[in-house]
Amino acid sequence: MKKVLFIDRDGTLIIEPAITEQIDSLELLEFYPHAFQYMARIANELDYELVLVSNQDGLGTDSFPEDTFYPAHQKFIQAFANEGVVFAEELIDRSFPQDNSLYRKPNTGMLTHYIKGDYDLKNSLGSEKNYFLDCITVLSSNILFDISKDKEYIDYEMQGQVEDKIITELKSLIDEINYRGYNLVMITNEVGDSIVPEHHISRVFRDIQGRINQRIAAIADQVYLVCCGIPVKIK
Repeated sequence: MKKVLFIDRDGTLIIEPAITEQIDSLELLEFYPHAFQYMARIANELDYELVLVSNQDGLGTDSFPEDTFYPAHQKFIQAFANEGVVFAEELIDRSFPQDNSLYRKPNTGMLTHYIKGDYDLKNSLGSEKNYFLDCITVLSSNILFDISKDKEYIDYEMQGQVEDKIITELKSLIDEINYRGYNLVMITNEVGDSIVPEHHISRVFRDIQGRINQRIAAIADQVYLVCCGIPVKIK
């Protein structure tokens, strides 16, 4: 099974300008310390296909013309290639945050050709002892749409299939983590503190995710609710 590492650009490999959040000139292109060193190790020592995933707000509009973006971007790509780090694909979303695009990170619309099919979380583990799953709700939504095949109505039988598949994947990962004596931090979204969704699919997702959250919280050693950036321990 092919392993893919999806990695962000701005704020991860290169420093993102605090005010404009746009790298629209060569003068603004500044790499994080050790970015080349550690990316080269990943490329040379680990069996991952590298895919660059980036939000570029309004790229191609008057607020962010392409001819101001691509010179710095191509310099970025070439600089990593010179160190043996080659990205198999570059996925760039051009929407604004207010567009609520399904293709904008952290949504997974740009990744559908990678995430369709079977999941195998436990075999994504390596020799490291600490793992971070971010996030359960993305996994749940992917499995929901994989099984429902864009249906507008999901009956109770199919809802059960979705929930069972999510639990199976998470349980296999947790069991493997426990067997190896590793540590796992899982992130999810609280789905019960807002209005009742208007659409059937959204309500189904909310109910399934709520039950998944309960089951994960029940077996977790510690549970934190983060509000306004403040963690509150609830277990």
